[in-house]
Amino acid sequence: MRLTIAPFVVVSHGIQEDPVFNYANNIALELFEMTWDEFTALPSRLSAEPVKRSEIHDQGCYGLEFI
Repeated sequence: MRLTIAPFVVVSHGIQEDPVFNYANNIALELFEMTWDEFTALPSRLSAEPVKRSEIHDQGCYGLEFI
């Protein structure tokens, strides 16, 4: 419950080949402007704007995991 109402973003995704988000707290849903059902159907690779995705890939950071 504490993470759900935390004043910072908390998201997670699965470990499948094309990971899909499986958790987002309230502030993440608000910032992404999505419902729970929309967010938990979103592949994490699509969570950044196209320009940001390109930058991340070009910098060799694609696929890193963060805690």
